[in-house]
Amino acid sequence: MSASRFSEQPSYFTNCEKAQAADARKLLRSQVAATDRSVVYNFDMQTAHSSLSVNPYLLIKLVRDGGSIPAVTVRAPVKGESMRVTKITRAAEPEIFTTLLIHSQTNTLSLANFTPEETARLAQIGVLLRPEEVSSPVWFLCDVNDPPLDLVPPRARQTMGSVLEVSDLVVNPTLQHLGAEGPTPAMRGHVELSNVFHPDRFWITIDNPVTGTPCLYSYSEEIAEEVNALQPGRPIPKIVSPKNREWLFKVGVIESASEAARLRDRCRRERVTAGNTLRHDRYVILPHMLAPLQLAAIRRYYRAVIAEGFLPFGDEEWPNRYFSGRDPIAYFYHEQLTGLISELAGERVKASFCFFASYYPGSTLPAHRDREQCEWALSLPIDQSPEAETSSWPLYLQPPGSDRATPVFTGVGDGTLYYGREVGHHRAALTTEKYCSFWFMFYVPESFAGSLD
Repeated sequence: MSASRFSEQPSYFTNCEKAQAADARKLLRSQVAATDRSVVYNFDMQTAHSSLSVNPYLLIKLVRDGGSIPAVTVRAPVKGESMRVTKITRAAEPEIFTTLLIHSQTNTLSLANFTPEETARLAQIGVLLRPEEVSSPVWFLCDVNDPPLDLVPPRARQTMGSVLEVSDLVVNPTLQHLGAEGPTPAMRGHVELSNVFHPDRFWITIDNPVTGTPCLYSYSEEIAEEVNALQPGRPIPKIVSPKNREWLFKVGVIESASEAARLRDRCRRERVTAGNTLRHDRYVILPHMLAPLQLAAIRRYYRAVIAEGFLPFGDEEWPNRYFSGRDPIAYFYHEQLTGLISELAGERVKASFCFFASYYPGSTLPAHRDREQCEWALSLPIDQSPEAETSSWPLYLQPPGSDRATPVFTGVGDGTLYYGREVGHHRAALTTEKYCSFWFMFYVPESFAGSLD
């Protein structure tokens, strides 16, 4: 992927409606592709009759058997549902199979050629949709002057002081300006994925002094001059208005120099303790691992991705979960947390793979140990319903030498880091929560030479 996001994906908000629609389709197709490394075919949008039109965001995978293609798999996002995943075989449905195969190669789909029966079948599998079923693009953003306060979990809510109470204000010394292009490809991880960071925003990063973890914030053109004037570790420029000064203080872009120094010192000491615990016990709990507003923005993103129908629900192995194995936001934070994992592990590590999953009642995790790509495993709950201080769906951990597994109860935003190849782990059936959503992130020694998948 080019270092410039706009060389591949033009601005979503332009004066040209055609370019706007094309860019939205590109984002949507990339979000569908994030769940499966298949070929995306862009069918032309045509009107079927008074209500149906072709789903413009289909993903079709050709199923090959030697030199033949006996089937195709259709993955169709449907707004308000899970993604519809359907295997169409040549033997069972020759007409539908041939139609999809031919038009996947020609990039056109003429609805006038369908019989009423074929139309009904194509609507059933999501190839044809009613207007209200067509998905909308989902972008990630966390605006400094309009953060998603309502999605901060109750357990992570803090009493925010006022900038008027602080006499030693400075710009957070870890501030980095990323500009309109947003996080660079290198920041987004070693897997080339779509860029879902909102293109109508500018971007900055800071490290939160309490958690020591990275925070990514966005801001609009409206306040760009003020935010762009901020320099790390320097006094606050006079150009910054009192209103925006207050917001920037609340999100941690500007801070009290003395208080932040105290918090960073405490964070360093807590990391030393956590690292010692990890290496001795082979696992450690990392309370409130993500800053509250980052967690809120992450929750908003995944709720929207599910609501717009971009994730499939269930398969033969995991029938009760939404899943995304190639999620751009997960891979971004996966990469950004590498420094923290290295510090806790006591050696330099690199990110291997990660995924997002949202589990529903009936889900279980059989007892197992992980493979070689999972030397260090991070289980990080990012959402659940209903809200609670801690989840009642514990992760059971059994380090080497232990005669039984210990249940670990954590809340949203608490990480559990453990040696995945050594520590046996499982979960009993989920019965209480409506759903529990997680990131699972894995790391290996920097010298690891095998596949990272």
